[in-house]
Amino acid sequence: MTKTSKYLYGVSAKAFKDLRYQDALIFKIRSAERLVKDLVKEHYMVRDEYRISDIQKAVKFNRALLAEIEV
Repeated sequence: MTKTSKYLYGVSAKAFKDLRYQDALIFKIRSAERLVKDLVKEHYMVRDEYRISDIQKAVKFNRALLAEIEV
């Protein structure tokens, strides 16, 4: 399954398409963190744990990319 920007970050890719690479990574990390906070607020019986896990992996990946360019 392809994970879209809407699924991982809660925004369309159009929201960060014109940003510089570094700014886009930061934007995606912050958007994902906000989305996880919203998803965690849901009752644990209906919470989408798979999506939360996917988002956390995306944040980790984007942080690694950011670290590469900040060296």
